[in-house]
Order: sequence, then structure tokens, then C-alpha cells
Amino acid sequence: MYKYELLNNHYIVHINNKKYLIDTGSNRSFPVGCYDRSVVIDGKEYPLQNTPPMSIDKLVELVGCKVDGFIGTDIISRTSLTIYKNGTLEFKNTEVDGRSYNIISIYPLLVRGFCNGYDGNIIIDTGAKYGYGQHKLFANNKPIEYISDYNPGLGNLNSDLYRMDIKLGSDSYVSDIGDNCFVESGYLIPCNALLVTNITTLFEEVCVIDIAKSLLIFK
Repeated sequence: MYKYELLNNHYIVHINNKKYLIDTGSNRSFPVGCYDRSVVIDGKEYPLQNTPPMSIDKLVELVGCKVDGFIGTDIISRTSLTIYKNGTLEFKNTEVDGRSYNIISIYPLLVRGFCNGYDGNIIIDTGAKYGYGQHKLFANNKPIEYISDYNPGLGNLNSDLYRMDIKLGSDSYVSDIGDNCFVESGYLIPCNALLVTNITTLFEEVCVIDIAKSLLIFK
């Protein structure tokens, strides 16, 4: 069991006196500003890749605090993950009686869902500060604010933010989603996804990413 902080919708977990961002939106794990080549989780060593995808200063700006590394799906796919709203998480799948959704792929982490009359794949990204959707989702809706964000591959992002209902199975959730043409063309369409969202608004107590059973579970 490890403690984490939720900062700017980012899960910052404390492992061996260092801070790592849990990022299901990244297919690799890597150190930031240190020379570590691995991270030890529950007594097992996992490799870290050589370099971050951007400058350290930009990473700090993106996360909102200094971190020592990112833990992506290359590690999560080997461990599974359980996140508790009480500020702790485990690198394993936990048996909970909750709402289950089939995981279509681990990277990106995809489930099937609906938004504003459209159905499609939804990317679940624990490293995302804001969600983003295809432009067609926002017809006949009014933005709630204008936001500035940053993406490692796309650069600075300025977008209208909308409060939208997302439906997974028969369950409905409210999430804030931005409308940005660069995210749509550079990320969503290549990933065959309707939208991307973080998970901070999708569960009340526990979130389980069960890789062995290909299930995403919320309680």
C-alpha cells in the first residue's frame, strides 16, 4: 500500500521516498531529473526508460509540482492498479463489488461509452488534467470556462471547457471536457477515440484497473 497526493487531477504516489506520477496515458515509465534506471514496487524491480518526452521544467509546469518519475502502462500492465479515494493505492487488482467495464486495450486504456448521443471508445487517462472530446460532442452546449493546458506531444493547448455527461454502460458520470482541434486530430482520431477523460470524477471510493481480467471497476 502506497500513499498518494491528488494534485491538478494527477495521482502522485510516494515510493521509496520519491514521487511518481501514475499515468495511464503514457506507454512507458521514465525518471525525471534523476539517474534512476528502475523503481522497486512491492519488492520487485521494474525498469525505467532513459529520458522524459520533454524538458524537466516543462514537466514540472505540466504536473504542478516536482516529481521524480512517471509510471506508465508498461509497469501497470504487469501489476494492475487499485486507487482508493482515501489517499492510498496498491499495485494489484483488488476484489470489489462495483461497476465493471471491459477494457478494450491497455494503451491507450480504452473502454466503450457514450456522450451527447455519440458512442465510441473513451480513453481513461490518469495523467490528464482535463478531458478532451471530438468537436461534434459539443453541439448545442455552452462552455463553462476557457482553459490553458499543455500536452507533451501537442504543446500548449487553449480550449473551451464543457461540463458533459459521460455514460459507461447504464451508469452516468459528469466530467469537464475541453474542445481542442489539435487534441482531436493529433490524439483522439489516431487512437480511434471519442474522448479522453481522467478518472477523478468517475468513482466514489475505489477504482480498480484489473489487467488480468481486462476490467475497469468503480465503486
